[in-house]
Amino acid sequence: MIEARDLIQKGRHSVSAAGLEVSYESPTHFSRDYTRNFDVFPVNDVRAANAISQEDALITA
Repeated sequence: MIEARDLIQKGRHSVSAAGLEVSYESPTHFSRDYTRNFDVFPVNDVRAANAISQEDALITA
């Protein structure tokens, strides 16, 4: 699960792709377990990663 969070936070994978990468067949089950482990919905980590990427792009521009 930590590996999946790392993939999501680095913006490398969507929630579904991260779940598949760590052997979840069901995105629903992955999302449920992710939320139980980290007390945050995986989509919130995706949004945070996207916001950081956009900030980095503005800084380097």
